[in-house]
Amino acid sequence: MENKILNVKDLINAGLFSVLILFFTFVCGMVAHSPVTMPFLPFLIGVVTGPVYMLYSTKITKPGMIIIQQFVLGLVFLVTGHGIFVIGTLMICAIIAEFVIRKDNYTNLNAKRIAFSITPMGVIGNFVPLLISRDKVYQRLVMHRGVEFANKFMNAMSYKVIVPCILLAAVGGFIGCTIGIHLLKKHFVKAGMLKEK
Repeated sequence: MENKILNVKDLINAGLFSVLILFFTFVCGMVAHSPVTMPFLPFLIGVVTGPVYMLYSTKITKPGMIIIQQFVLGLVFLVTGHGIFVIGTLMICAIIAEFVIRKDNYTNLNAKRIAFSITPMGVIGNFVPLLISRDKVYQRLVMHRGVEFANKFMNAMSYKVIVPCILLAAVGGFIGCTIGIHLLKKHFVKAGMLKEK
């Protein structure tokens, strides 16, 4: 019977790819950190991190590796001031992705693409305060960024933008994973390590 308990190598891979994904996530955050572009940030994160997630997927052969990686991501968001809600949303998406990616014993490319189209939606937890405590968010923005920035940000991130942000995250993840699949196919499908269907 194959051992499904995570070992040191699995944890190292989870840690390494956590660092890579965090790096690209924060780069996206810096690029799109303006009131006008903020609604498109989840989409951008999905596109940019998708190929990295697909590379990480080639290391996943046991349950729990997505949960660990997403939990690390959530902890970093928490300590950098993004609030606690994002840990919850990341964990929900990670658990769903864990079930999806198991198809064909972790070798199905389409299952991997769907799984890692789900995980980018977890960052929407960063926007939960905009739904439940907009006044506090506004006051904090005024304090740190000024009234003009705060007004533009709150106008751009209205209630009606939140759901499209979630959907854009999934679309971006799908596009990014599709790019990643094209990069991986030549090597891993031919080697028999992955299945297209």
